[in-house]
Amino acid sequence: MNGIKKKIVLNFMFIILITILLLQGVFFTVIYQYYYNGVSNALMNHAQTTAVFANRYMTLSVSNLKQNIPQLKENFAFNPAELQLIKIDGTVLTTTSGFNINRKVNTEDVKQALLGEEGVWKGTNEVTNEKIMSVSVPILVDGKVAIIARYMTSLEQIDQKIKNIIMLSLGVGLAVMLIVFVISYKLASNISAPIKKVTEASRKIAKGRYDIKLNENDKDEIGVLSKSFNEMAVEINKTEQLKNEFISSMSHELRTPLTGIKGWSDTILTGSLDKREETERGLKIINKETDRLMELVEELLDFSRLEANNLNLSISKFSLSELLDEVILQMKIKAQRKKIQIQSEDIESIQIIADKNRLKQVFINIIDNAIKFSNNEGMIKVAAKNLNENEIEICVEDNGIGIEENHQKQVIQKFYQVDANKEGTGIGLAVVAQLVQLHKGQLSIVSGLNKGTTVTIVLPKEVYM
Repeated sequence: MNGIKKKIVLNFMFIILITILLLQGVFFTVIYQYYYNGVSNALMNHAQTTAVFANRYMTLSVSNLKQNIPQLKENFAFNPAELQLIKIDGTVLTTTSGFNINRKVNTEDVKQALLGEEGVWKGTNEVTNEKIMSVSVPILVDGKVAIIARYMTSLEQIDQKIKNIIMLSLGVGLAVMLIVFVISYKLASNISAPIKKVTEASRKIAKGRYDIKLNENDKDEIGVLSKSFNEMAVEINKTEQLKNEFISSMSHELRTPLTGIKGWSDTILTGSLDKREETERGLKIINKETDRLMELVEELLDFSRLEANNLNLSISKFSLSELLDEVILQMKIKAQRKKIQIQSEDIESIQIIADKNRLKQVFINIIDNAIKFSNNEGMIKVAAKNLNENEIEICVEDNGIGIEENHQKQVIQKFYQVDANKEGTGIGLAVVAQLVQLHKGQLSIVSGLNKGTTVTIVLPKEVYM
């Protein structure tokens, strides 16, 4: 037995042990008080009766006290206890047992009786060395203590009875502990068994088995955990597939420019440098493919920084309308290759406090996607306006191939590509979404298949970190 099962059993046993110890302690105290108080009350009641009867109904005086001693002993004897009649100097005059006569007694109960009060004492008999209880009451003559009636009984039998009860109680407690152990072990097994299954399933997932499915039928927390685990396994599987697709896509994206660079560099090296036109053409292609590689590397670096929460914004005040005009001008060159027009519509003069370079990256990426997924001779519209006193809205609309509804929520996920055969890494929009979020903004995509796509970004006018 180990792990969570051991902890559950130990916790159960600890709680029950503490409970039993507390109950046993209370029970032992009650039993002890019950028996000892019973003996004390019995002795005290008889002693009080003796004192009252002697004081009221016996004609005692200093002169006849000695003659009445035998009568006192005979009339007031109490069978379960030994009666001692003691003088005021503490000397035992007589006893019902006939022992310990003329021995001085100096216990607390006797001292109390000499003061005219009732006294109770528990201790050890000096002669027999047994545990005893004694009760002493004064017998008055002319209002003064003349003699003391002391009742003394052994507590050995009482202690033995209490001991037997305690042993029985401890036996019951041990039996309860054993029963609780068995029950808690069963309960712990019932609780730990599904957790063990989850643990085993997680180990299999760690080894690449993403088809594991746990039973979700339980209505308790284990069922919720199993459901969450299954959902996690599905998501991990999806992420793994996307990662593999991303690696494949990235390999293709890197191979294409590298092939061009390698091919033209070999052509230039093996060809004649006198052919200026061919050399210039090759160098331009090498330069273009190098820029493409640098863009891919920058995209990957930004993505890794965002994933590690390591990307900091450089906040400054700038004109959003000027930034959009700059981006549109930059992207027009690429759009012209497909004879696509980029129009700026309703771009208001807006001042914003944000990271200019990161927002430029966002807009370039969105417009680049619009160009990539637009048909030849298509149209892209860019608009920006004040949404309210604190927010602005930027819209990029195209009339391209659009996105199916089941893909719209996934296109901003990392590594996701609607069409793996298309150019791209699948992390561009994921970076865009995270940059917008970093600016405390919102990104939404509305699209329809063959109906174009509209990307809307809502940003606060002032972004503070």
